[in-house]
Amino acid sequence: MRGSLTKMNTVSRCLRKAYYTYIMNLKRAVAPIAPTRGILGHDCLANLYKGKDWQAPITKVSIDLSRVFEEEREDYASLPGDMFRLMRGYILTYQGDKDWKIHAVEESFIVRTPGGNELEGRIDLIIEDSTGLYVLDHKFVGVVPEDSVRFMDAQTALYQYV
Repeated sequence: MRGSLTKMNTVSRCLRKAYYTYIMNLKRAVAPIAPTRGILGHDCLANLYKGKDWQAPITKVSIDLSRVFEEEREDYASLPGDMFRLMRGYILTYQGDKDWKIHAVEESFIVRTPGGNELEGRIDLIIEDSTGLYVLDHKFVGVVPEDSVRFMDAQTALYQYV
């Protein structure tokens, strides 16, 4: 059996949502704003760390606002500008990473668990600096979780296993 942590989390949170998503293959007309922001942010970061134009994914954003819930229109309309500001802030904050040796960007993996199942996923960034080799996981969240939540995250443990 093959799955991902995203699928496992969906199943554990709401069986009905998992059924609609993975069995019935139902999708919203426009994806929710939070995952849309995360995907766009990851695309920008992937371009940045691959030496490409990080702004390119932002310029390609095209959302038909007539297809989103009225309550979400402002969030979608401001998405390109918000993402531009987030990325500029990221770049200004992490200027020191120019000393990083980039080993992999958005690296897909499949790993067999001790029980014989397979987990698939994608590691955002594998870097090396003067102190060692690291896996970086980028999150686009409204509030940064407490350390205890971040360090006990199943995804972080999976990366260690991989």
